[in-house]
Amino acid sequence: MTQISIGIILLLILYTIVAVTDQISIQCGIYTPLFAATFTGFLLGDIALGLTVGATLQLMTLGVATYGGATVPDYLSGAIMGTAYAIISGQGAEYGIGLAIPIGLLLTQMDILGRMTNSFFQHYADRCAENGNWRGVERANLMGLIPWAFAHVR
Repeated sequence: MTQISIGIILLLILYTIVAVTDQISIQCGIYTPLFAATFTGFLLGDIALGLTVGATLQLMTLGVATYGGATVPDYLSGAIMGTAYAIISGQGAEYGIGLAIPIGLLLTQMDILGRMTNSFFQHYADRCAENGNWRGVERANLMGLIPWAFAHVR
């Protein structure tokens, strides 16, 4: 079993925050499980394992969307954690996939919590908009990213 440095952990946290922001805004694609697992594999020194875990999880997300506010499994965090644990333990892609799927399913609840908490900021933005306070609307929308990001960073 190998260890991960604090620097790599901080890079993965920063990546997750940027990926979640991408997921709820412009959608360049860095939030996909394939990209997340590959990036994690790159940082930890096993890109092939990251590609294998990420590709499997990517196939699981095809056709899955959050229609009507529905919450889907958090395969972004599952891909990162599954790949990291697979590389650290040295047990291979099957181990990483086997961890990533339940992690993604369990962390769905954190996504719901992030959305619920974000609604407080959006109600504040509504009040600011009614008063013509456009800076307050901007501030509320930016502060709304905080609980959303924390819901995905473990």
